[in-house]
Amino acid sequence: MNELAIYDRLENPMAAIEKMGNWLTRSGLLGADTRAETGAIVAMTCFAERISPIEFLRKYHIIDGKLSMRADAALADFNKRGGKHRVIESTGDRAAIELTKDGSTQTFSLSWVEAQAESFVWSRNRDAKGNRIPKDNWATPWKRAQMLWARVASRGVRAMDPGVNAGSYSPEEIIDMEQAPTALDIA
Repeated sequence: MNELAIYDRLENPMAAIEKMGNWLTRSGLLGADTRAETGAIVAMTCFAERISPIEFLRKYHIIDGKLSMRADAALADFNKRGGKHRVIESTGDRAAIELTKDGSTQTFSLSWVEAQAESFVWSRNRDAKGNRIPKDNWATPWKRAQMLWARVASRGVRAMDPGVNAGSYSPEEIIDMEQAPTALDIA
């Protein structure tokens, strides 16, 4: 089902959004977030984009009330819109991707060494010696590989075809924005 025509046949879309939002919230489909407002945001997005709640979960996350597009969904949409990608590297040390669209090819990369210079990697906590500690999502090589890849893929897609994610950030970027240490935390 490419488009959900059922949305077009509703007499009262706002009532339907509220009802669907309540169902989504009570179902547990949205995880630990049990706020009716979150369910309504999901329902409204489903109506606006003519997608099912399952498709919503494949494409988006809601983090601290903010809608975010998954990096893999952005890359999939990039490919659907005529782009092509090639994985160059995806490890805990470096992520690199080559993207091609409309005859233009660019490579995007981020290494663990480069990421360590950014505030989004570090928690506000320090070890017993006063050294900075990476956030949980950067703490192991496997988690770093996921974070490096998500950052590179979403940044590359945004640069090559901004219409794909149209200003929405990846979940990794939103988490990092929310948890970024202040200048006092870094000093």
